[in-house]
Amino acid sequence: MYLDIAFIVILIVSTLCGFLFGFFKTLKSFLGWFVCSAFALMCAQALADAFLSSAMAAKIVSSGGIYDSVYGVLPDEIKSISMETIRQSIAAGENEVQIALKIAGEAGGIAKLFTTVIQSAVSTPLYLNSTLQNVAQVLAVELTYHIYVVIVAIVFFILLRIIIMGVAIMGEAKSRKYKRDRAEKKKGRILKNLLTDRLFGLGVGLIRGVAYGCILLIVMSYCAGLGDNIQKQVDESKISAAITAPLTETLSERLSNDLQENERYMGLVAALEERLSAEAE
Repeated sequence: MYLDIAFIVILIVSTLCGFLFGFFKTLKSFLGWFVCSAFALMCAQALADAFLSSAMAAKIVSSGGIYDSVYGVLPDEIKSISMETIRQSIAAGENEVQIALKIAGEAGGIAKLFTTVIQSAVSTPLYLNSTLQNVAQVLAVELTYHIYVVIVAIVFFILLRIIIMGVAIMGEAKSRKYKRDRAEKKKGRILKNLLTDRLFGLGVGLIRGVAYGCILLIVMSYCAGLGDNIQKQVDESKISAAITAPLTETLSERLSNDLQENERYMGLVAALEERLSAEAE
């Protein structure tokens, strides 16, 4: 109940602010950071995969590239875990628990606490069929890919910000010209333009209010486990159920797909294998 009221209040306040401030100011405020960040996060992986050619993969895992930086900071306790041990265990038909125990036997220090996570990460056909020698190389490949995606997201975010700033500057210039010329226009035309600007601002404010309200509901749904009162509010919220249910289903499907072998790492693995082979000769 209270969450629904908070959502409606945010929606009303944002819509009224959009009406009062007008189209360009509201658009600039909304698009400035929130939309750019959302678009960058949504598009980063697709863009990263699109640009991940064999040449780019070779550059990423080349000596002195992202891969070396990541591999260099991984603890020796993880580097001591041999991939061959895991390959032999899987070939022998051992289950996940047995494989995790073998990883724990080779791991040292804090790495022993993450044997299950390590086992899950490295036991995919992509890595088992590769020539990578230790678990650290596998983890470094995955971390390298995610760092590459983050870099792409940052670059895309900057480009979006530049575009939005350009649009805002053009809009403000047009607004200033309108203010200079409005004295020469008829009163009815001035009121018409002003009303149009406010109505467009109201529309953008409405969209912004929905976006901010959804963020509130999603955050609260993830914080539900912190207390019975929060859980009760989330359970009683009809708007929260309508918004978070499809999102949860989408995220679950995405996570399920990510747990399967994915082609996005293949280019990096192939480039790394070629590099390691060349260094061994």
